[in-house]
Amino acid sequence: MILLRGFGLAQRLGLVLALLGAVVALVTGYYAHDLGKDLLVRSTQAEIFSLAKSTARRVGVVREEVSRDLLTLAKHRQVVEMLRQPSAHDAVDLQHLLVSMLRANPLYLQVRLISQSGYGMERVRVDRGLTEPEVVQGDDLQEKGHYDYVFSALELPAGQTYLSRLNINREYGSHQAKDIPTAVLSTPVHDTDGTLVGVVVINVDLHAVFSGLGGELPAGFDLLLTNSDGDYLVHPQAHKTFGFERGRRMLLQQDVPQAQALVDGRSQQLLTTLDRDDYAQRPVLAAFIVAKVQGNSAEKKLILGVTRPLDPVVAQANSLLYGTLKVLAGVIAVCAVLAFVLARVLVKPLEQMGQALTVFGRSGVMGDLPVLRSDEIGALAREVHTMGQQIGAQMSQLRDHQEELQHLAQHDMLTGLPNRRVLQERLSHAIAQAQRGGRTLALLFIDLDHFKDINDQLGHEAGDALLVALAQRLRTGTRTADTVARMGGDEFVVLVDSPADKDHIAAIAQKLLQVLQLPVQWQGHTLQIGASIGISQYPQDGQTDVEMLANADRAMYRVKAAGRNAYVFFSA
Repeated sequence: MILLRGFGLAQRLGLVLALLGAVVALVTGYYAHDLGKDLLVRSTQAEIFSLAKSTARRVGVVREEVSRDLLTLAKHRQVVEMLRQPSAHDAVDLQHLLVSMLRANPLYLQVRLISQSGYGMERVRVDRGLTEPEVVQGDDLQEKGHYDYVFSALELPAGQTYLSRLNINREYGSHQAKDIPTAVLSTPVHDTDGTLVGVVVINVDLHAVFSGLGGELPAGFDLLLTNSDGDYLVHPQAHKTFGFERGRRMLLQQDVPQAQALVDGRSQQLLTTLDRDDYAQRPVLAAFIVAKVQGNSAEKKLILGVTRPLDPVVAQANSLLYGTLKVLAGVIAVCAVLAFVLARVLVKPLEQMGQALTVFGRSGVMGDLPVLRSDEIGALAREVHTMGQQIGAQMSQLRDHQEELQHLAQHDMLTGLPNRRVLQERLSHAIAQAQRGGRTLALLFIDLDHFKDINDQLGHEAGDALLVALAQRLRTGTRTADTVARMGGDEFVVLVDSPADKDHIAAIAQKLLQVLQLPVQWQGHTLQIGASIGISQYPQDGQTDVEMLANADRAMYRVKAAGRNAYVFFSA
Protein backbone atom coordinates (compact mmCIF):
# COMPACT_ATOMS: atom_id res chain seq x y z
CA MET A 1 0.00 0.00 0.00
CA ILE A 2 2.94 2.36 0.65
CA LEU A 3 3.96 1.99 -3.01
CA LEU A 4 0.50 3.11 -4.14
CA ARG A 5 0.50 6.42 -2.19
CA GLY A 6 2.01 8.36 -5.09
CA PHE A 7 -0.49 6.95 -7.63
CA GLY A 8 -3.72 8.62 -8.55
CA LEU A 9 -7.11 6.94 -8.51
CA ALA A 10 -6.88 5.96 -12.17
CA GLN A 11 -3.46 4.39 -11.73
CA ARG A 12 -4.54 2.57 -8.61
CA LEU A 13 -7.70 1.36 -10.28
CA GLY A 14 -5.76 0.40 -13.37
CA LEU A 15 -3.24 -1.58 -11.34
CA VAL A 16 -5.96 -3.31 -9.34
CA LEU A 17 -7.88 -4.21 -12.51
CA ALA A 18 -4.74 -5.43 -14.24
CA LEU A 19 -3.93 -7.69 -11.32
CA LEU A 20 -7.52 -8.86 -11.14
CA GLY A 21 -7.54 -9.65 -14.84
CA ALA A 22 -4.30 -11.60 -14.47
CA VAL A 23 -5.63 -13.59 -11.50
CA VAL A 24 -8.93 -14.34 -13.19
CA ALA A 25 -7.14 -15.35 -16.39
CA LEU A 26 -4.79 -17.63 -14.46
CA VAL A 27 -7.65 -19.21 -12.49
CA THR A 28 -9.66 -19.70 -15.67
CA GLY A 29 -6.64 -21.15 -17.49
CA TYR A 30 -5.91 -23.47 -14.58
CA TYR A 31 -9.43 -24.88 -14.48
CA ALA A 32 -9.61 -25.10 -18.27
CA HIS A 33 -6.30 -26.97 -18.41
CA ASP A 34 -7.29 -29.24 -15.52
CA LEU A 35 -10.60 -30.06 -17.20
CA GLY A 36 -8.90 -30.70 -20.53
CA LYS A 37 -6.32 -32.97 -18.93
CA ASP A 38 -9.05 -34.90 -17.10
CA LEU A 39 -10.96 -35.39 -20.36
CA LEU A 40 -7.78 -36.57 -22.07
CA VAL A 41 -6.99 -39.12 -19.33
CA ARG A 42 -10.58 -40.40 -19.30
CA SER A 43 -10.62 -40.85 -23.06
CA THR A 44 -7.29 -42.71 -22.92
CA GLN A 45 -8.58 -44.96 -20.12
CA ALA A 46 -11.75 -45.71 -22.04
CA GLU A 47 -9.73 -46.51 -25.15
CA ILE A 48 -7.37 -49.04 -23.58
CA PHE A 49 -10.15 -50.67 -21.52
CA SER A 50 -12.16 -51.03 -24.72
CA LEU A 51 -9.17 -52.62 -26.47
CA ALA A 52 -8.57 -54.98 -23.54
CA LYS A 53 -12.19 -56.14 -23.53
CA SER A 54 -12.22 -56.51 -27.31
CA THR A 55 -9.09 -58.65 -27.17
CA ALA A 56 -10.61 -60.80 -24.40
CA ARG A 57 -13.67 -61.39 -26.59
CA ARG A 58 -11.37 -62.41 -29.45
CA VAL A 59 -9.75 -65.07 -27.24
CA GLY A 60 -13.24 -66.49 -26.60
CA VAL A 61 -14.01 -66.45 -30.32
CA VAL A 62 -10.91 -68.56 -31.07
CA ARG A 63 -12.07 -71.22 -28.62
CA GLU A 64 -15.59 -71.18 -30.07
CA GLU A 65 -14.20 -71.71 -33.58
CA VAL A 66 -12.03 -74.64 -32.49
CA SER A 67 -14.94 -76.13 -30.49
CA ARG A 68 -17.16 -76.02 -33.57
CA ASP A 69 -14.59 -78.03 -35.53
CA LEU A 70 -14.25 -80.53 -32.67
CA LEU A 71 -18.00 -81.07 -32.40
CA THR A 72 -18.30 -81.41 -36.17
CA LEU A 73 -15.64 -84.13 -36.23
CA ALA A 74 -17.20 -85.87 -33.21
CA LYS A 75 -20.45 -86.32 -35.18
CA HIS A 76 -18.73 -87.50 -38.37
CA ARG A 77 -19.79 -91.04 -39.22
CA GLN A 78 -16.32 -92.26 -40.22
CA VAL A 79 -14.77 -90.76 -37.06
CA VAL A 80 -17.20 -92.74 -34.91
CA GLU A 81 -16.59 -95.94 -36.90
CA MET A 82 -12.79 -95.48 -36.80
CA LEU A 83 -12.77 -95.14 -33.01
CA ARG A 84 -15.28 -97.95 -32.52
CA GLN A 85 -13.79 -100.43 -35.00
CA PRO A 86 -10.69 -99.19 -36.91
CA SER A 87 -10.43 -99.89 -40.63
CA ALA A 88 -7.77 -99.03 -43.20
CA HIS A 89 -10.35 -97.51 -45.56
CA ASP A 90 -11.76 -95.16 -42.91
CA ALA A 91 -8.22 -94.27 -41.79
CA VAL A 92 -7.23 -93.09 -45.28
CA ASP A 93 -10.40 -91.02 -45.71
CA LEU A 94 -9.98 -89.42 -42.30
CA GLN A 95 -6.30 -88.70 -42.92
CA HIS A 96 -7.28 -86.75 -46.04
CA LEU A 97 -9.95 -84.89 -44.06
CA LEU A 98 -7.57 -83.91 -41.24
CA VAL A 99 -4.88 -82.86 -43.73
CA SER A 100 -7.43 -80.53 -45.31
CA MET A 101 -8.29 -79.08 -41.89
CA LEU A 102 -4.64 -78.27 -41.13
CA ARG A 103 -4.21 -76.67 -44.54
CA ALA A 104 -7.33 -74.56 -44.07
CA ASN A 105 -6.54 -73.39 -40.53
CA PRO A 106 -2.98 -72.16 -39.87
CA LEU A 107 -3.66 -72.09 -36.10
CA TYR A 108 -3.91 -75.91 -35.89
CA LEU A 109 -0.72 -77.85 -35.05
CA GLN A 110 -2.23 -81.33 -34.60
CA VAL A 111 -5.56 -83.07 -35.10
CA ARG A 112 -5.97 -86.53 -33.54
CA LEU A 113 -8.55 -89.24 -33.09
CA ILE A 114 -7.78 -91.13 -29.85
CA SER A 115 -9.56 -94.33 -28.88
CA GLN A 116 -10.92 -95.02 -25.41
CA SER A 117 -9.38 -98.47 -25.63
CA GLY A 118 -5.70 -99.35 -25.85
CA TYR A 119 -4.75 -96.89 -23.08
CA GLY A 120 -5.81 -93.99 -25.24
CA MET A 121 -4.18 -95.17 -28.47
CA GLU A 122 -4.03 -92.67 -31.34
CA ARG A 123 -6.03 -94.08 -34.27
CA VAL A 124 -5.59 -91.21 -36.74
CA ARG A 125 -3.16 -88.35 -36.33
CA VAL A 126 -2.01 -85.53 -38.60
CA ASP A 127 0.74 -83.09 -37.51
CA ARG A 128 1.82 -79.81 -39.07
CA GLY A 129 5.08 -80.31 -40.95
CA LEU A 130 7.64 -77.91 -42.37
CA THR A 131 5.78 -77.45 -45.65
CA GLU A 132 2.80 -79.83 -45.62
CA PRO A 133 0.79 -81.68 -42.95
CA GLU A 134 2.33 -85.03 -42.03
CA VAL A 135 0.29 -88.19 -41.48
CA VAL A 136 1.53 -90.24 -38.52
CA GLN A 137 1.00 -94.01 -38.91
CA GLY A 138 1.99 -97.38 -37.57
CA ASP A 139 4.39 -97.61 -34.65
CA ASP A 140 4.63 -93.80 -34.46
CA LEU A 141 1.08 -93.66 -33.08
CA GLN A 142 1.23 -93.33 -29.28
CA GLU A 143 -0.80 -94.02 -26.15
CA LYS A 144 -2.17 -90.80 -24.68
CA GLY A 145 -4.56 -92.02 -22.00
CA HIS A 146 -2.47 -90.45 -19.23
CA TYR A 147 -2.98 -86.89 -20.55
CA ASP A 148 -5.79 -84.81 -19.09
CA TYR A 149 -7.11 -83.85 -22.51
CA VAL A 150 -7.96 -87.54 -22.90
CA PHE A 151 -9.15 -88.76 -19.50
CA SER A 152 -10.89 -85.47 -18.62
CA ALA A 153 -12.64 -85.29 -21.99
CA LEU A 154 -13.82 -88.91 -21.63
CA GLU A 155 -15.73 -87.87 -18.50
CA LEU A 156 -17.72 -85.19 -20.33
CA PRO A 157 -21.18 -85.63 -21.85
CA ALA A 158 -21.55 -85.44 -25.63
CA GLY A 159 -21.44 -81.94 -27.09
CA GLN A 160 -19.03 -80.48 -24.52
CA THR A 161 -15.35 -79.61 -24.97
CA TYR A 162 -12.35 -79.57 -22.64
CA LEU A 163 -9.42 -77.09 -22.58
CA SER A 164 -6.12 -78.14 -20.99
CA ARG A 165 -3.64 -75.81 -19.30
CA LEU A 166 -1.82 -73.46 -21.66
CA ASN A 167 1.82 -74.51 -21.77
CA ILE A 168 4.78 -75.51 -23.96
CA ASN A 169 4.20 -78.77 -25.88
CA ARG A 170 6.78 -81.30 -24.65
CA GLU A 171 5.17 -84.40 -26.17
CA TYR A 172 7.59 -86.63 -28.04
CA GLY A 173 7.32 -86.87 -31.82
CA SER A 174 4.92 -83.96 -32.28
CA HIS A 175 6.79 -82.47 -35.29
CA GLN A 176 6.24 -78.71 -35.59
CA ALA A 177 4.12 -78.64 -32.42
CA LYS A 178 7.05 -79.59 -30.17
CA ASP A 179 8.39 -76.83 -27.90
CA ILE A 180 5.67 -74.42 -29.11
CA PRO A 181 3.13 -72.71 -26.80
CA THR A 182 0.02 -74.82 -27.23
CA ALA A 183 -3.62 -75.01 -26.21
CA VAL A 184 -5.13 -78.48 -26.42
CA LEU A 185 -8.92 -78.82 -26.85
CA SER A 186 -10.80 -82.09 -26.97
CA THR A 187 -14.32 -83.53 -26.99
CA PRO A 188 -15.75 -87.03 -26.40
CA VAL A 189 -17.09 -89.16 -29.26
CA HIS A 190 -20.12 -91.44 -28.83
CA ASP A 191 -21.54 -93.92 -31.32
CA THR A 192 -25.19 -94.04 -32.34
CA ASP A 193 -26.29 -95.92 -29.24
CA GLY A 194 -24.49 -93.51 -26.90
CA THR A 195 -21.46 -95.67 -26.16
CA LEU A 196 -18.25 -93.71 -25.50
CA VAL A 197 -15.62 -94.68 -28.10
CA GLY A 198 -12.90 -92.02 -27.83
CA VAL A 199 -12.01 -88.36 -28.15
CA VAL A 200 -11.12 -85.85 -30.87
CA VAL A 201 -8.17 -83.58 -30.02
CA ILE A 202 -6.95 -80.36 -31.67
CA ASN A 203 -3.68 -78.66 -30.70
CA VAL A 204 -3.77 -74.90 -31.32
CA ASP A 205 -0.65 -72.79 -31.95
CA LEU A 206 -0.84 -70.19 -29.15
CA HIS A 207 2.07 -68.24 -30.61
CA ALA A 208 0.06 -67.64 -33.79
CA VAL A 209 -3.06 -66.75 -31.77
CA PHE A 210 -1.14 -64.30 -29.58
CA SER A 211 0.61 -62.75 -32.59
CA GLY A 212 -2.76 -62.23 -34.26
CA LEU A 213 -4.20 -60.61 -31.14
CA GLY A 214 -1.22 -58.29 -30.76
CA GLY A 215 -1.36 -57.37 -34.44
CA GLU A 216 -4.93 -56.11 -34.02
CA LEU A 217 -3.82 -53.47 -31.48
CA PRO A 218 -2.98 -49.92 -32.62
CA ALA A 219 0.68 -48.98 -33.05
CA GLY A 220 2.48 -48.44 -29.75
CA PHE A 221 0.12 -50.69 -27.75
CA ASP A 222 1.39 -53.96 -26.22
CA LEU A 223 -0.47 -57.11 -25.15
CA LEU A 224 0.02 -58.93 -21.82
CA LEU A 225 -1.60 -62.27 -20.96
CA THR A 226 -1.21 -64.51 -17.92
CA ASN A 227 -2.79 -67.70 -16.63
CA SER A 228 -4.85 -67.82 -13.44
CA ASP A 229 -1.67 -67.93 -11.29
CA GLY A 230 -0.21 -64.81 -12.93
CA ASP A 231 2.43 -66.61 -15.06
CA TYR A 232 3.11 -64.65 -18.23
CA LEU A 233 1.87 -66.31 -21.42
CA VAL A 234 2.36 -63.19 -23.55
CA HIS A 235 4.79 -60.35 -22.79
CA PRO A 236 6.69 -57.87 -25.00
CA GLN A 237 9.89 -59.33 -23.51
CA ALA A 238 10.07 -62.89 -24.84
CA HIS A 239 12.16 -64.25 -21.94
CA LYS A 240 9.27 -63.64 -19.52
CA THR A 241 6.78 -65.85 -21.41
CA PHE A 242 6.16 -69.37 -20.10
CA GLY A 243 8.89 -68.96 -17.52
CA PHE A 244 7.41 -71.81 -15.46
CA GLU A 245 8.36 -74.17 -18.31
CA ARG A 246 12.01 -73.20 -17.86
CA GLY A 247 12.08 -73.55 -14.09
CA ARG A 248 11.78 -69.84 -13.30
CA ARG A 249 8.37 -68.30 -12.79
CA MET A 250 7.76 -64.84 -14.22
CA LEU A 251 4.65 -63.43 -12.51
CA LEU A 252 2.50 -60.41 -13.23
CA GLN A 253 2.08 -59.66 -9.52
CA GLN A 254 5.86 -59.41 -9.17
CA ASP A 255 5.97 -56.59 -11.72
CA VAL A 256 2.60 -55.07 -10.76
CA PRO A 257 1.86 -55.64 -7.04
CA GLN A 258 -1.70 -54.25 -7.45
CA ALA A 259 -2.44 -57.16 -9.81
CA GLN A 260 -2.41 -59.57 -6.83
CA ALA A 261 -6.10 -58.66 -6.38
CA LEU A 262 -6.79 -59.95 -9.92
CA VAL A 263 -4.99 -63.23 -9.23
CA ASP A 264 -6.80 -63.69 -5.89
CA GLY A 265 -10.19 -62.91 -7.43
CA ARG A 266 -10.74 -59.78 -5.29
CA SER A 267 -10.99 -57.59 -8.37
CA GLN A 268 -11.97 -58.06 -12.01
CA GLN A 269 -10.15 -55.12 -13.58
CA LEU A 270 -7.24 -52.79 -12.90
CA LEU A 271 -6.01 -49.52 -14.39
CA THR A 272 -2.56 -48.38 -13.32
CA THR A 273 0.63 -46.66 -14.42
CA LEU A 274 3.78 -48.81 -14.73
CA ASP A 275 6.89 -46.72 -14.10
CA ARG A 276 9.29 -49.03 -12.21
CA ASP A 277 11.98 -51.51 -13.23
CA ASP A 278 11.47 -52.37 -16.93
CA TYR A 279 9.18 -49.36 -17.37
CA ALA A 280 11.34 -46.81 -15.53
CA GLN A 281 12.62 -45.24 -18.76
CA ARG A 282 9.37 -45.59 -20.66
CA PRO A 283 6.29 -45.46 -18.37
CA VAL A 284 3.05 -46.90 -19.71
CA LEU A 285 -0.63 -46.75 -18.85
CA ALA A 286 -1.88 -50.33 -18.35
CA ALA A 287 -5.38 -51.82 -18.17
CA PHE A 288 -5.97 -55.39 -16.98
CA ILE A 289 -9.19 -57.41 -16.99
CA VAL A 290 -10.00 -60.92 -15.80
CA ALA A 291 -11.46 -63.12 -18.54
CA LYS A 292 -13.14 -66.17 -17.03
CA VAL A 293 -12.71 -69.32 -19.11
CA GLN A 294 -16.15 -70.70 -19.80
CA GLY A 295 -16.94 -74.41 -19.93
CA ASN A 296 -14.73 -77.33 -18.96
CA SER A 297 -11.13 -76.24 -18.59
CA ALA A 298 -8.01 -76.71 -16.52
CA GLU A 299 -7.55 -72.95 -16.93
CA LYS A 300 -10.24 -71.20 -14.86
CA LYS A 301 -9.38 -67.67 -15.92
CA LEU A 302 -6.93 -65.57 -17.92
CA ILE A 303 -5.68 -62.09 -17.02
CA LEU A 304 -5.39 -59.93 -20.10
CA GLY A 305 -3.72 -56.53 -20.23
CA VAL A 306 -3.10 -53.76 -22.75
CA THR A 307 -0.41 -51.11 -22.26
CA ARG A 308 -0.03 -47.74 -23.93
CA PRO A 309 3.05 -45.50 -23.60
CA LEU A 310 2.45 -42.40 -21.51
CA ASP A 311 4.59 -40.24 -23.81
CA PRO A 312 1.78 -39.46 -26.32
CA VAL A 313 -0.65 -38.67 -23.48
CA VAL A 314 1.90 -36.41 -21.77
CA ALA A 315 2.68 -34.73 -25.11
CA GLN A 316 -0.99 -33.95 -25.67
CA ALA A 317 -1.33 -32.61 -22.13
CA ASN A 318 1.79 -30.45 -22.59
CA SER A 319 0.47 -29.15 -25.90
CA LEU A 320 -2.75 -28.17 -24.15
CA LEU A 321 -0.77 -26.50 -21.37
CA TYR A 322 1.43 -24.53 -23.79
CA GLY A 323 -1.61 -23.35 -25.73
CA THR A 324 -3.33 -22.25 -22.55
CA LEU A 325 -0.20 -20.41 -21.36
CA LYS A 326 0.07 -18.54 -24.66
CA VAL A 327 -3.52 -17.44 -24.41
CA LEU A 328 -3.05 -16.43 -20.78
CA ALA A 329 0.14 -14.50 -21.53
CA GLY A 330 -1.63 -12.54 -24.25
CA VAL A 331 -4.65 -11.88 -22.06
CA ILE A 332 -2.57 -10.74 -19.12
CA ALA A 333 -0.51 -8.41 -21.31
CA VAL A 334 -3.61 -6.90 -22.90
CA CYS A 335 -5.28 -6.51 -19.52
CA ALA A 336 -2.25 -4.75 -18.04
CA VAL A 337 -1.99 -2.22 -20.87
CA LEU A 338 -5.67 -1.51 -21.28
CA ALA A 339 -6.35 -1.33 -17.54
CA PHE A 340 -4.02 1.64 -16.99
CA VAL A 341 -5.32 3.45 -20.08
CA LEU A 342 -9.00 2.86 -19.59
CA ALA A 343 -9.10 3.37 -15.81
CA ARG A 344 -8.61 7.13 -16.36
CA VAL A 345 -11.69 7.38 -18.53
CA LEU A 346 -14.31 5.04 -17.21
CA VAL A 347 -14.75 3.10 -14.01
CA LYS A 348 -18.12 1.56 -14.49
CA PRO A 349 -17.31 -0.33 -17.72
CA LEU A 350 -14.21 -1.70 -16.05
CA GLU A 351 -16.26 -2.94 -13.12
CA GLN A 352 -18.58 -4.60 -15.63
CA MET A 353 -15.64 -6.35 -17.25
CA GLY A 354 -14.27 -7.48 -13.92
CA GLN A 355 -17.60 -8.99 -13.04
CA ALA A 356 -17.79 -10.76 -16.41
CA LEU A 357 -14.32 -12.23 -15.93
CA THR A 358 -15.21 -13.37 -12.41
CA VAL A 359 -18.28 -15.18 -13.71
CA PHE A 360 -16.20 -16.77 -16.46
CA GLY A 361 -13.62 -17.94 -13.96
CA ARG A 362 -16.28 -19.63 -11.85
CA SER A 363 -18.68 -21.05 -14.43
CA GLY A 364 -16.89 -20.95 -17.78
CA VAL A 365 -19.70 -18.73 -19.20
CA MET A 366 -18.66 -15.22 -20.18
CA GLY A 367 -20.93 -12.47 -18.83
CA ASP A 368 -21.97 -9.32 -20.72
CA LEU A 369 -19.05 -7.28 -22.10
CA PRO A 370 -19.08 -3.82 -23.73
CA VAL A 371 -17.75 -5.21 -27.01
CA LEU A 372 -19.64 -2.64 -29.12
CA ARG A 373 -17.72 0.33 -27.68
CA SER A 374 -15.23 1.94 -30.05
CA ASP A 375 -12.80 3.06 -27.37
CA GLU A 376 -10.12 1.23 -25.40
CA ILE A 377 -12.71 -0.39 -23.12
CA GLY A 378 -14.41 -1.96 -26.14
CA ALA A 379 -11.04 -3.20 -27.43
CA LEU A 380 -10.27 -4.81 -24.10
CA ALA A 381 -13.75 -6.36 -23.97
CA ARG A 382 -13.24 -7.86 -27.42
CA GLU A 383 -9.83 -9.26 -26.46
CA VAL A 384 -11.33 -10.86 -23.37
CA HIS A 385 -14.18 -12.23 -25.46
CA THR A 386 -11.62 -13.72 -27.89
CA MET A 387 -9.83 -15.31 -24.97
CA GLY A 388 -13.07 -16.93 -23.86
CA GLN A 389 -13.70 -18.22 -27.38
CA GLN A 390 -10.18 -19.69 -27.64
CA ILE A 391 -10.46 -21.45 -24.30
CA GLY A 392 -13.98 -22.59 -25.19
CA ALA A 393 -12.70 -23.83 -28.56
CA GLN A 394 -9.99 -25.89 -26.84
CA MET A 395 -12.53 -27.40 -24.49
CA SER A 396 -14.85 -28.10 -27.44
CA GLN A 397 -12.00 -29.87 -29.26
CA LEU A 398 -11.42 -32.06 -26.22
CA ARG A 399 -15.10 -32.95 -26.07
CA ASP A 400 -15.10 -33.73 -29.81
CA HIS A 401 -12.07 -35.97 -29.29
CA GLN A 402 -13.88 -37.84 -26.54
CA GLU A 403 -16.98 -38.25 -28.72
CA GLU A 404 -14.80 -39.57 -31.56
CA LEU A 405 -13.21 -42.16 -29.26
CA GLN A 406 -16.67 -43.19 -28.06
CA HIS A 407 -17.81 -43.55 -31.69
CA LEU A 408 -14.77 -45.71 -32.52
CA ALA A 409 -15.51 -47.91 -29.49
CA GLN A 410 -19.06 -48.53 -30.78
CA HIS A 411 -18.53 -48.83 -34.54
CA ASP A 412 -16.52 -50.98 -36.91
CA MET A 413 -13.52 -49.00 -38.19
CA LEU A 414 -13.68 -50.35 -41.76
CA THR A 415 -17.40 -50.18 -42.62
CA GLY A 416 -18.67 -47.68 -40.06
CA LEU A 417 -21.40 -50.12 -39.05
CA PRO A 418 -22.30 -50.67 -35.38
CA ASN A 419 -20.08 -53.36 -33.80
CA ARG A 420 -21.00 -56.47 -31.81
CA ARG A 421 -21.27 -54.55 -28.54
CA VAL A 422 -23.78 -52.03 -29.93
CA LEU A 423 -25.76 -54.79 -31.63
CA GLN A 424 -26.11 -56.73 -28.38
CA GLU A 425 -27.23 -53.59 -26.54
CA ARG A 426 -29.83 -52.78 -29.20
CA LEU A 427 -30.95 -56.41 -29.37
CA SER A 428 -31.39 -56.57 -25.59
CA HIS A 429 -33.34 -53.30 -25.66
CA ALA A 430 -35.49 -54.50 -28.56
CA ILE A 431 -36.26 -57.78 -26.76
CA ALA A 432 -37.30 -55.86 -23.63
CA GLN A 433 -39.64 -53.64 -25.68
CA ALA A 434 -41.00 -56.63 -27.57
CA GLN A 435 -41.78 -58.40 -24.27
CA ARG A 436 -43.72 -55.38 -23.03
CA GLY A 437 -45.53 -54.71 -26.30
CA GLY A 438 -46.13 -58.27 -27.48
CA ARG A 439 -44.16 -57.64 -30.67
CA THR A 440 -41.81 -59.88 -32.68
CA LEU A 441 -38.20 -59.56 -33.83
CA ALA A 442 -36.04 -61.24 -36.44
CA LEU A 443 -32.27 -61.64 -36.50
CA LEU A 444 -30.49 -62.36 -39.80
CA PHE A 445 -26.95 -63.75 -39.35
CA ILE A 446 -25.09 -63.22 -42.66
CA ASP A 447 -21.80 -64.93 -43.56
CA LEU A 448 -20.23 -64.17 -46.95
CA ASP A 449 -19.54 -67.25 -49.09
CA HIS A 450 -15.99 -67.78 -50.36
CA PHE A 451 -14.84 -64.38 -49.10
CA LYS A 452 -11.45 -65.87 -48.23
CA ASP A 453 -10.89 -66.55 -51.94
CA ILE A 454 -11.05 -62.79 -52.65
CA ASN A 455 -8.38 -62.09 -50.01
CA ASP A 456 -6.19 -64.97 -51.20
CA GLN A 457 -6.41 -64.04 -54.90
CA LEU A 458 -6.46 -60.21 -54.84
CA GLY A 459 -5.26 -59.29 -51.36
CA HIS A 460 -6.86 -57.78 -48.27
CA GLU A 461 -7.28 -54.39 -49.95
CA ALA A 462 -9.75 -55.95 -52.37
CA GLY A 463 -11.47 -57.77 -49.51
CA ASP A 464 -11.81 -54.52 -47.55
CA ALA A 465 -13.25 -52.71 -50.58
CA LEU A 466 -15.79 -55.52 -51.03
CA LEU A 467 -16.77 -55.42 -47.34
CA VAL A 468 -17.33 -51.64 -47.49
CA ALA A 469 -19.47 -51.95 -50.65
CA LEU A 470 -21.57 -54.81 -49.25
CA ALA A 471 -22.02 -52.99 -45.93
CA GLN A 472 -23.46 -50.01 -47.84
CA ARG A 473 -25.83 -52.34 -49.69
CA LEU A 474 -27.02 -53.81 -46.43
CA ARG A 475 -27.73 -50.27 -45.15
CA THR A 476 -29.71 -49.29 -48.24
CA GLY A 477 -31.46 -52.66 -48.38
CA THR A 478 -32.97 -52.34 -44.90
CA ARG A 479 -35.23 -49.89 -43.09
CA THR A 480 -33.89 -47.06 -40.97
CA ALA A 481 -35.61 -48.67 -37.98
CA ASP A 482 -33.55 -51.85 -38.47
CA THR A 483 -29.95 -52.32 -37.29
CA VAL A 484 -27.13 -53.54 -39.53
CA ALA A 485 -23.94 -54.51 -37.64
CA ARG A 486 -20.62 -56.10 -38.48
CA MET A 487 -19.68 -58.94 -36.12
CA GLY A 488 -16.12 -59.21 -37.44
CA GLY A 489 -14.41 -60.75 -40.45
CA ASP A 490 -17.02 -61.42 -43.14
CA GLU A 491 -20.00 -61.75 -40.75
CA PHE A 492 -22.87 -59.27 -40.55
CA VAL A 493 -26.12 -59.23 -38.58
CA VAL A 494 -29.39 -57.48 -39.41
CA LEU A 495 -31.91 -56.86 -36.59
CA VAL A 496 -35.42 -56.48 -38.05
CA ASP A 497 -37.80 -54.81 -35.59
CA SER A 498 -41.50 -55.84 -35.70
CA PRO A 499 -41.63 -57.77 -39.02
CA ALA A 500 -45.15 -58.38 -40.36
CA ASP A 501 -44.81 -62.17 -40.56
CA LYS A 502 -42.48 -64.94 -41.61
CA ASP A 503 -43.07 -64.21 -45.30
CA HIS A 504 -41.98 -60.62 -44.70
CA ILE A 505 -38.74 -61.85 -43.11
CA ALA A 506 -38.16 -64.26 -45.98
CA ALA A 507 -38.66 -61.43 -48.48
CA ILE A 508 -36.06 -59.33 -46.66
CA ALA A 509 -33.58 -62.23 -46.64
CA GLN A 510 -34.16 -62.91 -50.35
CA LYS A 511 -33.66 -59.22 -51.16
CA LEU A 512 -30.39 -59.13 -49.24
CA LEU A 513 -29.16 -62.28 -51.00
CA GLN A 514 -29.85 -60.61 -54.34
CA VAL A 515 -28.11 -57.32 -53.56
CA LEU A 516 -25.10 -59.10 -52.03
CA GLN A 517 -24.69 -61.19 -55.21
CA LEU A 518 -24.40 -58.09 -57.43
CA PRO A 519 -20.82 -57.62 -58.68
CA VAL A 520 -18.51 -54.94 -57.29
CA GLN A 521 -15.97 -53.27 -59.57
CA TRP A 522 -12.54 -52.74 -58.04
CA GLN A 523 -9.39 -51.68 -59.89
CA GLY A 524 -10.41 -53.45 -63.06
CA HIS A 525 -11.58 -56.60 -61.25
CA THR A 526 -15.14 -57.80 -60.85
CA LEU A 527 -15.71 -59.01 -57.29
CA GLN A 528 -18.76 -61.22 -56.80
CA ILE A 529 -19.68 -63.56 -53.97
CA GLY A 530 -22.78 -64.95 -52.35
CA ALA A 531 -23.96 -65.18 -48.78
CA SER A 532 -25.44 -67.67 -46.32
CA ILE A 533 -28.16 -66.32 -44.01
CA GLY A 534 -29.39 -67.90 -40.79
CA ILE A 535 -32.59 -66.46 -39.26
CA SER A 536 -33.83 -66.58 -35.67
CA GLN A 537 -37.11 -65.08 -34.48
CA TYR A 538 -38.30 -63.71 -31.18
CA PRO A 539 -39.90 -65.15 -29.14
CA GLN A 540 -39.88 -68.68 -30.58
CA ASP A 541 -36.10 -68.96 -31.17
CA GLY A 542 -34.75 -67.34 -28.02
CA GLN A 543 -35.59 -65.14 -25.05
CA THR A 544 -32.21 -63.36 -24.74
CA ASP A 545 -29.77 -61.69 -27.07
CA VAL A 546 -27.28 -64.55 -26.58
CA GLU A 547 -29.85 -67.19 -27.53
CA MET A 548 -31.04 -65.21 -30.56
CA LEU A 549 -27.49 -64.75 -31.88
CA ALA A 550 -26.48 -68.34 -31.19
CA ASN A 551 -29.55 -69.78 -32.95
CA ALA A 552 -29.17 -67.49 -35.96
CA ASP A 553 -25.53 -68.56 -36.15
CA ARG A 554 -26.54 -72.23 -36.03
CA ALA A 555 -29.09 -71.68 -38.77
CA MET A 556 -26.42 -70.01 -40.91
CA TYR A 557 -24.15 -73.03 -40.56
CA ARG A 558 -27.02 -75.23 -41.74
CA VAL A 559 -27.11 -73.13 -44.90
CA LYS A 560 -23.33 -73.57 -45.27
CA ALA A 561 -23.69 -77.32 -44.89
CA ALA A 562 -26.55 -77.44 -47.42
CA GLY A 563 -24.60 -75.68 -50.18
CA ARG A 564 -24.50 -71.95 -49.28
CA ASN A 565 -26.06 -68.93 -51.01
CA ALA A 566 -29.47 -69.33 -49.36
CA TYR A 567 -31.33 -68.58 -46.16
CA VAL A 568 -32.98 -70.78 -43.57
CA PHE A 569 -35.03 -70.21 -40.41
CA PHE A 570 -33.72 -71.78 -37.21
CA SER A 571 -37.16 -73.12 -36.34
CA ALA A 572 -37.84 -74.35 -39.88
